[in-house]
Amino acid sequence: MVLVLAVLVVLTGCGTARPGGAAGPVARVAVTPAAGASGVDPVAPIGVEVSDGHLDQIALTNANGKQVEGRLTPDRTTYEIIEPLGYDATYTWTGTAIGTDGIPVPIDRTFTTLSPESTIPATVNIGDGQEVGIAAPIILKFTGPVPDKAAVERALTVTTEPATEGAWAWLPDDGGSRVHWRPRNYWIPGTKVHMSARLYGLDFGGGAYGHADLTTDFTIGRSQIVLADAPSHRMRVVRDGTTVFDFAVFCGECDEPRDVTRSGIHVVTEKYVTNGCIDLSPADAAAYFPTAMYGDPVEVTGTAIPLSRADGDIYDWAVDWSAWRSMSALAGASSSGPR
Repeated sequence: MVLVLAVLVVLTGCGTARPGGAAGPVARVAVTPAAGASGVDPVAPIGVEVSDGHLDQIALTNANGKQVEGRLTPDRTTYEIIEPLGYDATYTWTGTAIGTDGIPVPIDRTFTTLSPESTIPATVNIGDGQEVGIAAPIILKFTGPVPDKAAVERALTVTTEPATEGAWAWLPDDGGSRVHWRPRNYWIPGTKVHMSARLYGLDFGGGAYGHADLTTDFTIGRSQIVLADAPSHRMRVVRDGTTVFDFAVFCGECDEPRDVTRSGIHVVTEKYVTNGCIDLSPADAAAYFPTAMYGDPVEVTGTAIPLSRADGDIYDWAVDWSAWRSMSALAGASSSGPR
């Protein structure tokens, strides 16, 4: 009996031994984020990596059992999530890794994403595929105040072909924060523009986070500049360097300051019947109207009051370049494309 017991003890010890003296399965599983983590950034890197083995099965699911989209490397050692996660949500890893020793290692981990106090949606003024005039700024409007404007601006990129010097500037809040990107000079006709705002998951400060990413791809159309001169009562429409219309006009110069047409570079934003700030005859207006495009510059000269932020129009071009760059939350650093 003593001999038999001794043999059993030796066999049990041999059964748990591994190469190099290590005990247990050789596969090592690293999960990001760590098991039980909370407040996880929903756009941070999320994944599983196996050493001394490979992934046999793997999935990340939300509380409703829906699988999150991921990508497995050809050698089956790494699996990464390739879509954003939701806010304030619990996710569970399930699967199995197989070690080089053939022994399976179960994967069962849970974590929770961060819960913002609020999220702030944003809109962009130019849609995909739109063609706009040479003075059109890119405008992002937020539904609420953005405390950390620098963080948001770092998440914004403008890529152009050909390369175009330009910069973001934060204008005074008007119910919500707003930031504009304009080129230093008018756009070159035919320029292709891509704007990306990676806002989802971004900490805006003050407990607020970005609601969703935004992108737009658009093109700059032909060059059309309206030159309205109050003293001469003339308005010329110059298209691609050639005057196509030369109209008689009246620019509002009245006793009330509110009725005075502002001198400076205006931007066409909508096409309706106006209140006559630049007054054309019905026939001339009918000729000009169909040629106008969102973003066309209208340069008014010779009136008593300059265009300013008080007028409610897009006044971006009334701000000189140095001042415009100083309105960036990143100390006025220029951005240019392509990148």
